Amino acid sequence: MKGPKTTAKHRILRTIGAATLWTLIFLSVALLLTGIFIRKQWGQITVDQMLTNIAGAGQGGGYVWITVFWVIVAPLAITALLFAGRRLWIRYRVSARLRLSAARRRIRHAAVRGVASALVVLLIGGTVITGSTSFSSAVQLPTYIKSVSSSMNIGDYYREPTVVGNKNARNIVVVYVESAENHLADDSLFPVNMLEPMEDATKGWGEIPDLKQYNGGGWTMAGITSTQCGIPLKGKGSATGDKVMNNLAVADFMPGIDCFGDVLKENGYKNVFLGGASAEFASKGSFLRTHGYDEIKDLAHWREIGEKEKDMRPDWGLSDRRLMEHAKDEVSTLHRESAETGQPFNLSVLTLDSHEPIHRYHDCPQRTGDDELASVWLCSSEAVGGFVKHMEDEGILEDTSVVLMGDHLKHMADWNVYHEELDDKTDRSVFSRIWMPGTKDGKLPLGEPRSGADQLNMLPTLLEVAGLEVKDRQAGIGVSVFSQAVPHDSAQALNDDAYAELTLARSADFYKKVWGMEEPQEAPSTQPGDSAE
Repeated sequence: MKGPKTTAKHRILRTIGAATLWTLIFLSVALLLTGIFIRKQWGQITVDQMLTNIAGAGQGGGYVWITVFWVIVAPLAITALLFAGRRLWIRYRVSARLRLSAARRRIRHAAVRGVASALVVLLIGGTVITGSTSFSSAVQLPTYIKSVSSSMNIGDYYREPTVVGNKNARNIVVVYVESAENHLADDSLFPVNMLEPMEDATKGWGEIPDLKQYNGGGWTMAGITSTQCGIPLKGKGSATGDKVMNNLAVADFMPGIDCFGDVLKENGYKNVFLGGASAEFASKGSFLRTHGYDEIKDLAHWREIGEKEKDMRPDWGLSDRRLMEHAKDEVSTLHRESAETGQPFNLSVLTLDSHEPIHRYHDCPQRTGDDELASVWLCSSEAVGGFVKHMEDEGILEDTSVVLMGDHLKHMADWNVYHEELDDKTDRSVFSRIWMPGTKDGKLPLGEPRSGADQLNMLPTLLEVAGLEVKDRQAGIGVSVFSQAVPHDSAQALNDDAYAELTLARSADFYKKVWGMEEPQEAPSTQPGDSAE
């Protein structure tokens, strides 16, 4: 006969066991639904993308409540339904047992317990496996694990951005066009050429043929940091092996290296950034403040100066039409100040209208039948094209370089528009247009850009477009696209497989320096001498 202490101990163990069981079921369901949600909303992403965006999830990312629903509310609801179903089954079973004889109750009780135990094991095992697999696939966890074990090190190929001449320094304007890729101009795939207004405004400009999204990139902060710092974006914790979730919302964003804004600042530039969304999303503001930007005007600024709510999408920020009107005023002011003081400027702008989910502003007409995104794209493209036309009319292009480029390829999640049209394309490339004073009939003063370069080559390219001479024409792990000869010891000289492994490699020691966790030292060359061929 069991005593009171034995019974109490048994109840405690049963309670702990039940709590563990239902917690495991909840976590498994949460992983399953999170994996489905990620794939439907963004397609496959990377661990770095997930971690670096968590920091700004509540700062204008546009997905807060839908993310909370899929990751927390829905798993809780499903777990609660399973729990309630189990309680109802227990009540039914007790009621049925009372109607049976003692002998039959014992036999039936044993059978039911056996079946129930087997079902519980199958339910838990199936849910854990399915949930883990769903989440692992959505964030490419096997690729991440493989990258951790790679012996390749970005530090072996990294080159400090070093300016060896600035006598030809000029103003530069850089516009990142949300999700702009060249296939969007194909009116045989889509109702219209969605990039036509930008193409019309930039006739006679140069472009980078087949500009690639870097391997492991594919989101806005990766696009900005790769083009301005010349290295793949990897979060502080995941890169160094520290706690995976630590210090995502950082005050100093990759302070251990110099990026585009830093180099320009050192050479006397004024750096200004304009964006329609909150600068705090994904620590974008921290990055800009860390790397030489003097002024950051974002959603909080536009609200402060009285922009109307009808010109903002509630989940994201200011429309591209209104943003580009401010960009016109900003570039005119900066150009006038530069003429008076002799100080060159860098104006960087980031659009947002073409980021899904689709939102068509009140002043953007529906012009493409049922295809609402095409209309949104046309309105955004017209806004950027109008900004370019303004600079031309004001004479700003006479002494100012301009680069238009997509921040990444269009996302290919199941819920994204154009998924079917673009998903099987193997030749997708990032939209780009370049203007430099002296450009004529598409011929740039620096020569024909190298075809097939990726975003990691844009740091030295942007510096050269700004009129600066860069040591060996290299910066970060990139080589200027205007250099047809790639140095033999450059990352760009690696074969495709080795380069792909390098861009994904964790390179922990290097990223400790990047994130200011160690004093930076000059990275050793893999071969003697760094001169360009």
